[in-house]
Amino acid sequence: MVIPAQARKQARIDTGDVLNIQVEGDGRLSTVRLTQPKEKLPAKVRILQRKGKHPVGDIGRPITRSEIRAVLAELASSKGMKLATFDTHIKHAAVQVIK
Repeated sequence: MVIPAQARKQARIDTGDVLNIQVEGDGRLSTVRLTQPKEKLPAKVRILQRKGKHPVGDIGRPITRSEIRAVLAELASSKGMKLATFDTHIKHAAVQVIK
């Protein structure tokens, strides 16, 4: 069975997913995932040494604010600290570590 790309994206169906598809009538299909998809491997980071500046990590795609907050929260919780966010209306989120 061929499922259009837009429908696959909406249903979050990826290559290798095992599904049970049932026809419900009126052109409607019910899909049930039979096995959990494999977790994607974490992105490999390249460390770029910039002349006269600090090193920068590059994963090949832009990162989102929520990803940055999650990493900072994980780091702070492992060190027994809390994070306080402020200035959320500026382009770059500012975060302060509170001991």
